[in-house]
Amino acid sequence: MADGRTYGINFPFRDSPTGEYLQLTQYQKDEIGASLIHLILTRKGTRYFLPTFGTRIYEFLFEPFDGITFNAIESDIRDAINTFLPNLIVNNITIEPASPEEYRDWE
Repeated sequence: MADGRTYGINFPFRDSPTGEYLQLTQYQKDEIGASLIHLILTRKGTRYFLPTFGTRIYEFLFEPFDGITFNAIESDIRDAINTFLPNLIVNNITIEPASPEEYRDWE
């Protein structure tokens, strides 16, 4: 249970009928998850005064689904984590299509 401390702003922002768009994280694991999502979903070059923050994940949207692309995505994410979240240890990154059934027919 939360001890009354907050760690940061929860990301991504969520719609709220009561106007509470900025939720605060109550647990360290939630803050780590929010920081990771923020890092991965931020386009490199869009952050003022920190142009290397983020990943190139959006550049891979229309690339072929092959090992080369998957390795490039994983490498980009690992490099960003090592640079901006150095205390986070990532054991495994799994990259797969949004719905694998659609792509089985193409092979």
